[in-house]
Amino acid sequence: MVKKMMIVAATFLVIMGTSMFGTTNTAGAAIISCSGNSRCVDISMKYGVAQYWSTPKIYFSKGEEFKYDFGTTNKSLFHVAFAVFRLSDGKQITPWSYAAGKGGIDYSYGDIPSTGYYYMMAACKGGDDTRCEGGGTLKKW
Repeated sequence: MVKKMMIVAATFLVIMGTSMFGTTNTAGAAIISCSGNSRCVDISMKYGVAQYWSTPKIYFSKGEEFKYDFGTTNKSLFHVAFAVFRLSDGKQITPWSYAAGKGGIDYSYGDIPSTGYYYMMAACKGGDDTRCEGGGTLKKW
């Protein structure tokens, strides 16, 4: 009985850990999108089309918090690197984050350094390939 309870508890911890900290998109679809949220812009990367993709621009005030994220589908052969840039001078304001291929998801947060327009850029295999697919967002947090 104790052994069964320990197995059940261990299984529960693995499932909870995977759901909270896992990086796999088992649905196999570009699950990250704005879904009509006006405080958000999104990107949808299509397999075999381009090496780089970017979101439309979004206006932020200095000090506003934001979240940026990206998820690949099971069809994506490679990782996708993504970061946030200031539109006025093209300056990168976040470090690169990486969503693994075949269903990886990653995200990060930041603070806007100056008022203006910003966008997120995503690069398939760091810009070296077109065999990636997925979606991501840049949103006011």
